[in-house]
Amino acid sequence: MTEIQTRPEEKVPQWFRDIMAVPYEECNMTFDGHPLHYLQWGDKNRPPVILLHGFVAHAQWWRFVAGYLARDWCVIAPDLSGHGDSGHRDTYSDELWAEEVLAITDHAGIRSQPIVIGHSMGGYVALSIAALHPHYAAGVIIADTSLRQQATGQPSLLQSEKEFARPPATVRRVYPDIATGMSRFRWMPPQPCATPYIQQHIAQHSLKEIEEGWSWKFDPSMWGRRSRKPTLDYIECLAAPETPPIAVIKGEHSLVVDTDTSEYRRLLEITGTSIVEVPDAHHHLFVDQPLAFVTGLRSILVQWGWATMVKEKTQEESDLTGEKMLDSAT
Repeated sequence: MTEIQTRPEEKVPQWFRDIMAVPYEECNMTFDGHPLHYLQWGDKNRPPVILLHGFVAHAQWWRFVAGYLARDWCVIAPDLSGHGDSGHRDTYSDELWAEEVLAITDHAGIRSQPIVIGHSMGGYVALSIAALHPHYAAGVIIADTSLRQQATGQPSLLQSEKEFARPPATVRRVYPDIATGMSRFRWMPPQPCATPYIQQHIAQHSLKEIEEGWSWKFDPSMWGRRSRKPTLDYIECLAAPETPPIAVIKGEHSLVVDTDTSEYRRLLEITGTSIVEVPDAHHHLFVDQPLAFVTGLRSILVQWGWATMVKEKTQEESDLTGEKMLDSAT
């Protein structure tokens, strides 16, 4: 696994400094008796975009992507239960996480259909939303999501977890200070990282202070407490006429995604979508190539007509402002 680089001489590009300065809100709510946390950027009156993180990740993974999207859209990034600053549960499932997403958007006051973008495990949650709640989303984008556990001829995510030498499900790793914890941050599956400033940001927000020291925020018992339906069950549901459009974006060098599987072939057959590939990117594609990833997302949204929606919304706001100015002048 690649260890976090904390070289003081490492240059942080100006675009990253600027986008990390974009303001956002930290929001909290309770769903099904469990606390949920999410981040929100942009004007609530603009078209909404939901960003779903991967397994043992958190909302802050999306911060440098959300800042760009917030220029045109209202962006929400949840911490799904068992992750980030949300509470832990006795059991987890894609269906339950999908229900959390619906509850969070309702709590945020979002009334229009959002675009749902899910990375890795978040892609499974996004697909379950499209399959089980087809009228909820205006579109779904899955980002480097393996639609089965093992891709033909490539290391599986399960094998990568073994290489990670994770502790037993009941053991939580504890470090004496946050710096030590950050130094133990690992990518899963293993991959190089050309953006150590992003890795440092993610690692810092992956830890929390506890009585014994510092530990990871995610629930370590999730490995043994997550249930998942067969992916093809979700995919077959996407044949329904009310299903929102589906898009796929992946990293060129991803070890997780193999599109030559029965699941992906069936998904492409049913939805008629094509695959957008981000050059020189691995599984964590928006960490490897953040600007190219944002460009890829925007190209998909333009194809779906969302650029027109944003333009129309902006014009409506401009017209409303003009009317108010005329009223005040008279």
